[in-house]
Amino acid sequence: MIKKETSPQVCNLYFLTQSRNNVIYLIRAAKRYYFRKNLENVKHDPKETLKLINESQGRQSMRPSIHEIKVGDRTLNSSPDIAETLNKHFTSMGANLASNIGQSDVDPISCVKPSQYFNKK
Repeated sequence: MIKKETSPQVCNLYFLTQSRNNVIYLIRAAKRYYFRKNLENVKHDPKETLKLINESQGRQSMRPSIHEIKVGDRTLNSSPDIAETLNKHFTSMGANLASNIGQSDVDPISCVKPSQYFNKK
């Protein structure tokens, strides 16, 4: 009977794969321990609990911050100026849209289906 010998590369590949799998297992076990321990510590604080859950899912807070804004040829850097400019923009939007909409002969109520919330006249 002839015994087939395995090459050193095959043995090294096997041990490398086993080592990688062990490291992945240990990392996952450490993460489980970390989140279970911390979840137990913050279980009475809903805000911290949600932050921990989002962290465990890999979600990050996406709060963009505006440091400067260009309006025409001016650049605004202070928070009150930026807030005032954005406020003026959004409060004027309704009036601008209303001025661009033409007159219509269609009764808007005719487009609404009668329901329990509307009284039929």
